[in-house]
Amino acid sequence: MAPFHNDSRFNHKLRESARKGSVLILLFPNAGEIHFPLIQRPQYDGVHSGQMALPGGKFEAEDKNIFETALRETDEEIGVNPGKITVIGALSDLYIPVSNFLISPVIGYSTQKLKFIPDRIEVVEVVETSIEQLIDSTNVLEKTIHVQQQVKIRAPYFNLSNRTVWGATAMILSEFIETIKDL
Repeated sequence: MAPFHNDSRFNHKLRESARKGSVLILLFPNAGEIHFPLIQRPQYDGVHSGQMALPGGKFEAEDKNIFETALRETDEEIGVNPGKITVIGALSDLYIPVSNFLISPVIGYSTQKLKFIPDRIEVVEVVETSIEQLIDSTNVLEKTIHVQQQVKIRAPYFNLSNRTVWGATAMILSEFIETIKDL
């Protein structure tokens, strides 16, 4: 699901100087299925403007580890108390060259249907998506995406709840699919 080949993604020297961050794939029951939230970022002057993403953000000095970052950011962005989430593991770190972030994807779950309270500044909308929709291969497509004012690329994406999920989020979700497909 990588939108283009970029050797800098594998440059360990760049990764060492990258800002650290974490996102959370938060699984929860809803109508007999397992769901997870995605957020739509607001429009702003930056490379991830308006994109669909997993809740998460930058590692802060008070965070003990990436798990704590993912839980704190999920609470800040969509209002889910960390006490309602059980962390079950992590996926591979992913270096994002355009924003110089090394993202650590965390997986957690809640045993109850969740009510989301989106932060008005960081989140335009919370979109609940089912695992069934994610693993449905007919939802993997390709199209031209406007990345910046005059820059367009042809990229693979997931069509989830009629939203375009591409880039780092799509790469993380693709690894997640590979992790759960034999369960």
